[in-house]
Amino acid sequence: INSASGSVAATAALGAGATQALSGTITGADGCVIPFALSLTGAVAAPTVPAAPTTVSLTPGDGQVSITWADGANGGSAITGHKLYRGTGAGIESLIGMIASASPYIDAGLTDGTAYFYRLSAVNAVGEGALSAEMSATPASGALVAALRFNAARNSMYL
Repeated sequence: INSASGSVAATAALGAGATQALSGTITGADGCVIPFALSLTGAVAAPTVPAAPTTVSLTPGDGQVSITWADGANGGSAITGHKLYRGTGAGIESLIGMIASASPYIDAGLTDGTAYFYRLSAVNAVGEGALSAEMSATPASGALVAALRFNAARNSMYL
């Protein structure tokens, strides 16, 4: 065989990292038979930033707010921490720090009777993901307060 051309394709779409082995023979115009064997591998998608935390719960206490959350998809790279944003007005939160620990986190040293607004994001090796929905809580001394939770997947709030 002086030259040959053609193409080989998987028999079905290959998922990221999946493989399919192919083998067979090629017969040239001159009758020469050449065996072949190869392996196709589906492209592995590059990691992306993580999704926003899907559930955020705020529980106010005396001079503090306890924040719990559930992570969304990690974007193909492990979540390494969370960024917490806080403000005293809706829509004006600023970054107060990186949380290296897992849920829950206690935001202490707050003023009782002041409403605090929070947003949270997850961080992986690629970068910071989208912010969670905004939530608010008002610390109170000695008050019994129920936790209000937001479930982004269901777009609903519940106690």
